[in-house]
Amino acid sequence: MVAKLGDYLLGNVLTPVIAGATTFVWCILFDVPYAVLLGVVVAILDLFPYASTVGGFIVAAVATVVFYIAFRLGEDYLLTPKIIGWAVKVPAGVTVVAILLGAAGLGVVGALVAVPIAAAVQLLVEELLFPALDKA
Repeated sequence: MVAKLGDYLLGNVLTPVIAGATTFVWCILFDVPYAVLLGVVVAILDLFPYASTVGGFIVAAVATVVFYIAFRLGEDYLLTPKIIGWAVKVPAGVTVVAILLGAAGLGVVGALVAVPIAAAVQLLVEELLFPALDKA
């Protein structure tokens, strides 16, 4: 009876170790930060029935947050300045600076109107300060 109880406990410990190790490997493959910590969390939560699902949600949430932060940074500093700059003919660097200044000065509204204002200022500079260049 004691041997069967020991086997049962071994099985209940072996399963979470496998779940934790598998989670660790998955996190390493997808470059999820804190792979060891997430593997340990899943292993500990797997000790309790049905709690391993919570561990899976934690790992998925961390991976999703990391992806979304990377995506936001790429969109905010690479994609948006290029596309908006192309659409309104404002250089990407001017777009980034205008958005940062607009957001710092007027918050969300400032960030929204910053690029059109920068485009208007650029147009005024081109038309008023350098009109001879257009005729060439």
